[in-house]
Amino acid sequence: MFERYPAASRRVVFFARCEAVHRGVSAISPEDLLLGLTWEEGTRADRIANLKEKALLVRAALGIPHRPMTSIPYGEERNLPLTNESKRVLAYASFEANDDKEFQIDTDHLLRALLRERTSASDAVEKLGVSLSTLRAASRQDRLHHPAEKPPWYWKPPFLVKRSEWATAGLLLILILLIAGGRLWSFMHS
Repeated sequence: MFERYPAASRRVVFFARCEAVHRGVSAISPEDLLLGLTWEEGTRADRIANLKEKALLVRAALGIPHRPMTSIPYGEERNLPLTNESKRVLAYASFEANDDKEFQIDTDHLLRALLRERTSASDAVEKLGVSLSTLRAASRQDRLHHPAEKPPWYWKPPFLVKRSEWATAGLLLILILLIAGGRLWSFMHS
């Protein structure tokens, strides 16, 4: 599920899980994802919105008190599921990356996705004076100075795949199945 996520974005999801465990909730919410974005300095989302610096303001806007994070409590190593809202946020992050014509879903895509799903997390981000349009513009500017990593050689954005390529792939699959079926037929009747 997270093959398109670079290390910084994977850590955001891990930190969100830590936040959920420390709060004693049973699933990772968009609020936890937003708090996960505030843990590290130097990520693309942090460069754009100064999230690490505004971590206490984010907590106050969410109504979640600050408490020092140590480690995950003993016995709480289990994986927590994502809420339906969080699943939609991750889907929106994928859409944002596709709109940028990028393979990787970076931390700024996660932040922009939080603004697309109406929750208390999006309200908290907006209280910081950040909007979706300003984030998109700031993301474009940041990518000029800090380009994203190159995608794997085999990846093509879904909107760039031509119908003729799908047709060719379909014909190749049919040909392979016919050849395999013919060999099976001859094997069974020999």
